[in-house]
Amino acid sequence: MNKIFALGLLLLSCFVAIGQNQPNDCADAITICGNGSFSSNATGPGDTQEISSCGGFESNSIWLKVNIVQTGTLGFDLIPDDPSLVVDYDFWVFPANAVCGSLGSPIRCCTTNPLAAGLSNNHTGMYGSTTITQSGPGANGNGYVRWLNVTAGQSYYIAIDRPSGSGGFQINWTGTATTGTGAFPTPPTANDLGEVRTCSTTPNIGIFDLGALRPQINADQVNNTITFHATNADAVDGVSPLGNIISNTSNPQQIFARVVNNSSGCFTVTDFTLVVYPVPNVTVSASQSVVCPGQSFNITFSGTPNANFHYSINGGSPQSAILNAGGNFVLPQTISANTTYSLIDASIVNSSGVVVCSQTLNGSVTVNLSTPLTVGASTNSPICANQDGIIVLNGSANASVQYTIQGNPATQNVVLDATGGATITLPSLTSNTNYTIISVTDPNAPFCVFPINFQDTINVSPIPQVTAPQPMEVCAPGFGIFDLDSNNAAISGGNTGYTITYHFTQADAQNDTASLTSPYQSISANQTVYVRVESASNGGCVSYTTLNLVTSQSPTVSPATPLEECADNFDGYAYFDLTPAGVEILNGQSGLTITYHSTQAAAEFGVNPITDPTNYHSILGTVYASVVQTGTTTNCRSVVPIQLIVHPRPAIPVMTSYELCDDDTDGLQVFDLTSKDLEATGGDTTLTTEYYLNSTD
Repeated sequence: MNKIFALGLLLLSCFVAIGQNQPNDCADAITICGNGSFSSNATGPGDTQEISSCGGFESNSIWLKVNIVQTGTLGFDLIPDDPSLVVDYDFWVFPANAVCGSLGSPIRCCTTNPLAAGLSNNHTGMYGSTTITQSGPGANGNGYVRWLNVTAGQSYYIAIDRPSGSGGFQINWTGTATTGTGAFPTPPTANDLGEVRTCSTTPNIGIFDLGALRPQINADQVNNTITFHATNADAVDGVSPLGNIISNTSNPQQIFARVVNNSSGCFTVTDFTLVVYPVPNVTVSASQSVVCPGQSFNITFSGTPNANFHYSINGGSPQSAILNAGGNFVLPQTISANTTYSLIDASIVNSSGVVVCSQTLNGSVTVNLSTPLTVGASTNSPICANQDGIIVLNGSANASVQYTIQGNPATQNVVLDATGGATITLPSLTSNTNYTIISVTDPNAPFCVFPINFQDTINVSPIPQVTAPQPMEVCAPGFGIFDLDSNNAAISGGNTGYTITYHFTQADAQNDTASLTSPYQSISANQTVYVRVESASNGGCVSYTTLNLVTSQSPTVSPATPLEECADNFDGYAYFDLTPAGVEILNGQSGLTITYHSTQAAAEFGVNPITDPTNYHSILGTVYASVVQTGTTTNCRSVVPIQLIVHPRPAIPVMTSYELCDDDTDGLQVFDLTSKDLEATGGDTTLTTEYYLNSTD
């Protein structure tokens, strides 16, 4: 506790006790050793009325004595504890070295009434700002008189009367005599003990050994005397000392110790507090039982105020702390693993650190670190363009997962279901798509957020570019046989990285089942097969198309009679009109188209037709008629050979003239030309001879 001093100066109250009487007579004056606060039991004028001057007298007095040890000027400010102007304190200072019983007239006195004088405060005293030596009574003066010129070795008696008000006051010494070592003898030391403690099983009642405290208050027990008092007034007056062993009367209880210098008579009053504590107890609790990584929390120890205690963390070395006056100690914490805080003991110690009482404790509290949550992610990557991207999450049931798609600053959340699963669908992706799993939030208190920062990409591959093939057509009397694989290059555009298969149904093509073997025999005249085109290098992306298989029967035709012509000269060539053969081939059928070709291959494919079939120049051989249904693109043809026969022109010998004599004069004569047949044919009976009047015939 603090000594009862004020104004931040030397702040020591040092007095000497003349006896056990109250200091309201000169003989019982208190010896002053410095500035200080006064609180006395003294009341009334004492046993003897010793003052009659300055218009005043003793009514409620306190007598002081000062012994001067340093020459100089000496004044003081006397300040009542109660600042009210109705509180009026007077004083008288008697000549140097005066003795009680023959004090003589006062050399300084002040009986000014502050209220009557219209003063701003009720202070009084001596200072160097005035020359008057007496002030008062009543409204006269300002409460101050001239200070003293003092010499070392002198002593002065000062009587302070309290005609209005009976409380304590402060007296602060001024002047040159107070500089340096001061105007008065050095007061004895009185150490501050603060709080003196004991423990008791009886609430608020304990036994204290005051005698054992004397060496702590002042170690010099030879030159100083220490007494203990229940009030400051008793200590100042030096009356009603307490015994060495006492029981407190309140909890806490203030005790005043008076330390008297046996030589100078100066004394110092200090105070301390008696406090009775129960046998100390401490409990421990945590602000949270489960915390997130890096999260701060408090461990609170509560119990007996000011108790010292020890605790351990996870069974480690003991650590110490002290509960505050409210009985609490808060330990801020962050942990990286489950942690247990265990109490070891609690104690009450005195100001010297000596244990007054203690007990062993066994309380504990455990704070668990929230188990980190993880999130697994899988996708259907790689996928094909325009296919939905699927992200499948798995983790703890009902946890919330935060994620972003394609670096979009806006985050999204999905809550895992009761099985810990969730699906994120990204519809119709056309390019590679990145996603990031940012964090997962525990659905249970304290709802920890655990960073994940997992990144992955759904790779999107282009689907194969395909071209629908032209229908395949074959001629057959029943169902056709088709080389399906011959369409691969046209379908894929020549891309050899595609795998092409043909299927009976669209479902088979989509499921890549029951592929058809090439060559394939159709099951109907007009059949559609389903084509699956898969890119092995692009994640198995697939495109689909169809192929129409057309089976047609060849037109029904008749054979052609060979065409015969004589060579137009002796080179073996003749001119043929092929159309009569065509009439014979079509045999009167309509809806058919016939073309003529120099080779069978050309006729089979309907290419390179003879441009003028009515005047075809050829040697002995065969030409071919190609017959198709009129208006169709089918290559289903009937091909009929037409034999061309070229007869060589006979060699006609040079015939002799056929002469007859004109039997009359008309110049005309009848000739028998047949007579020249044998000569014309050279005797070849296979030749027939015809005769014409001119070459043009």
